[in-house]
Amino acid sequence: MKVVVIGGGILGASIAWHLRDKADVTVIDCGALGGLASRASLGWLNATFYLNDEHFKLRQAGIQAWRDISTKLPNLPLQWSGTIVWDMADGKRQDIIDRLRLWDYPVEELDKNDVKALEPSLAKIPDHALHLPTEGFVSLSSAAEKLLKASGAKAYSGISARSIDVLSDRVRGVQTDQGIIEADQIVVAAGTATEGIAASLDIQNTNAIAPRPNVAHIARSKVFVKCLRNT
Repeated sequence: MKVVVIGGGILGASIAWHLRDKADVTVIDCGALGGLASRASLGWLNATFYLNDEHFKLRQAGIQAWRDISTKLPNLPLQWSGTIVWDMADGKRQDIIDRLRLWDYPVEELDKNDVKALEPSLAKIPDHALHLPTEGFVSLSSAAEKLLKASGAKAYSGISARSIDVLSDRVRGVQTDQGIIEADQIVVAAGTATEGIAASLDIQNTNAIAPRPNVAHIARSKVFVKCLRNT
């Protein structure tokens, strides 16, 4: 079975890796392998902040999946250094502690001395904080590159998917800016480009999650020497 995965970020790379013994996989990306969103992501592995019970379970499953895959690929760029968070009011902090403990999720409250002991390089030590010792961090673009290599898939950068080619109600391949790539099955993991690709099959509203009203920002700085111990 030939499978084409559109998107070489962490989702596409993970799909290729999980299909490594099940299909002849080709991965294409319009940009660099490693992905655009994956390259800009913080990669914080946590279940501290969640919308509902199902969301918490999904985040927990994601953390466990990274732990499981790291036993097979020990060179993944993972750090299980724990997390310290403090940007919250006293009442909210206690609410988070109570909710996480109902899930048996490791969490402890820190005072100023505790924080200083864990992170002596902080310029301003908060009076109170939460310590989440089982959380971690992953460099998603680097992890994607390693997963792609380990998958054995054929992976190509700089190829833009334009449409999905169908003949007699069966997928025939992916039409790209460099011609058609034949496939029996196609997985679209192309981030914000997914909707445009799906539109070639008259599939609308592919984004099942409604946009949030919050505005997100990405801050870029020069590279600093690592001085913090926790994520």
